[in-house]
Amino acid sequence: MSRLTKPHEEMESAYDAVIIGSGYGGGVAASRLSRMGLRVCVLEKGRQWRPGEFSNTIPGLWDRSRVDGRYLRLGKPNALFDMRLGKQVHILTGSGLGEGSLVNAGLAVRPDSWVFEQPEWPDELADDGHLQTGFERATKMLGVSLCPVGADLLKFKALQRCAEELAKDFGSKVNRDEMPPEAELLPSAISYQPHINEARVVQNACTLCGDCWTGCNVGAKNTVVVTYLADAELHGASIFSSINVDDLHRQAGKWQIGFERRDEESGKTLGRGKVKADLVVLAAGVLGSTEILMRAREKGLAFSDQLGKGISANGDDLAFGHDMPEKVNAIAVGYPARARTKQPVGPNCVGMIGWQEGEKKKDRISLQAGTMLPVMAMLAPLKSLMCLRPLRALKILFSGAYKGILTKTACFYIVGHDDAGGELVMQRGKVFLHWPDVEKQPVYERARQVLEKMLERMGADYMQNPMRDRILGGRLVTVHPLGGCRMGKTIAEGVVDDQGRVFDGAASSQKAVHDGLYVMDGSVIPTSLGANPLLTISAIAERAMILLARQRGLSFDVEPQKDAPLRDAFM
Repeated sequence: MSRLTKPHEEMESAYDAVIIGSGYGGGVAASRLSRMGLRVCVLEKGRQWRPGEFSNTIPGLWDRSRVDGRYLRLGKPNALFDMRLGKQVHILTGSGLGEGSLVNAGLAVRPDSWVFEQPEWPDELADDGHLQTGFERATKMLGVSLCPVGADLLKFKALQRCAEELAKDFGSKVNRDEMPPEAELLPSAISYQPHINEARVVQNACTLCGDCWTGCNVGAKNTVVVTYLADAELHGASIFSSINVDDLHRQAGKWQIGFERRDEESGKTLGRGKVKADLVVLAAGVLGSTEILMRAREKGLAFSDQLGKGISANGDDLAFGHDMPEKVNAIAVGYPARARTKQPVGPNCVGMIGWQEGEKKKDRISLQAGTMLPVMAMLAPLKSLMCLRPLRALKILFSGAYKGILTKTACFYIVGHDDAGGELVMQRGKVFLHWPDVEKQPVYERARQVLEKMLERMGADYMQNPMRDRILGGRLVTVHPLGGCRMGKTIAEGVVDDQGRVFDGAASSQKAVHDGLYVMDGSVIPTSLGANPLLTISAIAERAMILLARQRGLSFDVEPQKDAPLRDAFM
């Protein structure tokens, strides 16, 4: 099967719609606009990565990583992992066709209903019923399901033990409407059986290797590439990778998009190009979409003063439990397997405990049973030495990652709520996150206290995210950034409206929008979600497409094209 993307020279000068970015929001837009019969072009900054091209080794990960700081830039421009260094918190995102879907855990978690009832969210979003339709369509298109053997995995059993410990304290809490915390399996966008998906792509079954974070080499992960983008290409969309958009302006009634063309392998600039369209959808993520609008503002386009504000880290954190009572088996083996284990590791993340650690709904915290990358296990001896535990370092060094004490180390992902008080600022041509006192957000201290107490009673040791150690900079890291182009009821409150239409700062009306300019990605979300955001981003984009079609007198169906030729996940 040929690649999903087209050569740069096949790009036309104009399209009905141009989508900048290819994550969940961009994938939804590409699929649905193509199904409406529009001539669609997708422009992705990164390269196309296919199963078999991912790596979980230290040299491989280094080659696929880029670090951007105010005065430090390392790595290829088209690297798979993109770390943006902020003063107080770093942002780690995925870059490439499919963006974050390539390197996330694939967790498709729906937020609590009260999240959308907060005053920051436009009333229409929850009132018209289309958001529910969006969740249903995204769940189906992304093939969301539960791991059939999830309850038997050692890391889920360890999570159940954690829930039992948490429940002991729960009875002493007052004014609680919910039940004591319990471990529950989490749905994910992963194929656990060989099948033909909604986009007529043949996918393999998950091998339970745990390597979702660094990219699925099996072809079992339901990324945007093999779902929404494959569907868009099937319906006529033209998709181009290694195209870095850096200019957006309005001329002669059309949107003009300027960009750099880059070499697919090296990322080196090959030259410039441009394309125009009636409709533009920004879907380049929190960093990309915000940066493009800031550049456009510098050239005269008027937007809301809220641009770049309202950044949330979604309460993200990472922690470990050493010396758990039983084996956890939480180190990925990858595919092909680096080691043989008696029991499968499972998907990267399999279960969650959710509980409210305070009197407010925003005090709710989710503790998820994760998986360590092999590189994390390789660096474990160094971490032990930093903690002045040389004997432990020697034990890890001689026993290896898949035997000995590391088999009893649990990896926890923490997701919660913050006040979305961060702001993106442009410096040296890049946006960076500025968020003084972010570490004082209550979610981090609450989570630490609960985990420390829980693990101590289990006879285990708590260890915070190594990135928060002073020797490594002591910074928080978020993999779920939200906001920057957040939605609001008017231009005074947000950058876009409930449909993702960009408010026009030059108009007299507080609700006037730029004709044909949309944002559809995590940047439009105005608050923390307290849940992994991929499903919400997809649902909001699906809702926007329903309303766009209605306003423009268009229509589309969402049924699979069953007579289309089959393709495989390695395209």
